[in-house]
Amino acid sequence: MLRYGLIQALRAIAANMVVASHIIGLHERFYPQFGKWHDLSLNLAIWGVGCFFVISGFVLTRAAMREDWLQFLMRRLLRIYPIYWIYLLITAAFIVLWQGEHIDFSRVVASTLLIPGAPQIVSVAWSLVFEVYFYGVIVVFLFLGANLRYAYGLWALAVVGLSLVAPSSFLGHLIALKFMAGAVGALFLRTLVDRAISAVWTPRWLQPIGDASYSIYLGHFLVVAALSRVLFAVIPGQAVLSCTTCLLAANVAGLASYRWVERPILNLLKNFQWARSATSASAHSRQRSLEM
Repeated sequence: MLRYGLIQALRAIAANMVVASHIIGLHERFYPQFGKWHDLSLNLAIWGVGCFFVISGFVLTRAAMREDWLQFLMRRLLRIYPIYWIYLLITAAFIVLWQGEHIDFSRVVASTLLIPGAPQIVSVAWSLVFEVYFYGVIVVFLFLGANLRYAYGLWALAVVGLSLVAPSSFLGHLIALKFMAGAVGALFLRTLVDRAISAVWTPRWLQPIGDASYSIYLGHFLVVAALSRVLFAVIPGQAVLSCTTCLLAANVAGLASYRWVERPILNLLKNFQWARSATSASAHSRQRSLEM
């Protein structure tokens, strides 16, 4: 099985682009000179999240080519929601206890389910809303037994058409085309992309950061928001040191979260899923033997 070392490296870079974006943005509160980096901050976030979507389009389309609709749905939901709910709870507690703000119940529900068009509690959850949307579209394609090449083509035309008719609509958001760009690599350029991925050397130290990129992505805002405030109180005027410390802390916290929270949860859910599959297969086999 091909190991996507390059993809994990790109995930590590993309996650840290988003982290750097928020570091700049959050430090503007304490260091007005950071205002001149505002455009850079926005571009880092745009390119970082865009990279995540392209990677997601490639990886999920490859998965869709070998899984049925139910298997695909369950694996994706188990991958995205459990660890997200943990960070949702932590973020909500931070907002209520630290910032003293009230969170409406409707916002809690919308954030828990990642409902489109609703305000999210976790700052980066807007991108997860799109991920869930992508999951749903692929599940429909698999359920209908559609040819993925034609289905993606129709989807792209629908998105472009909706963007012209209703540019502010969720389903017509052109960000979906970034996901489809990754899907093109899986559907039409599979051999070429696999060879390129195998040929490109990537530093080994980026691999664990890429593995932990989801935890880094979910948790970095809290880490940077809290730590930047503490550092400004302890070492005011040390902007570069503060930014560097926040960047390192966000990665360390994400790596720790992946090792001791995310990965154990994924392994537990995976074992549970395999156990259920094995039990179901065994029961089906016994039923078949009784019918013979």
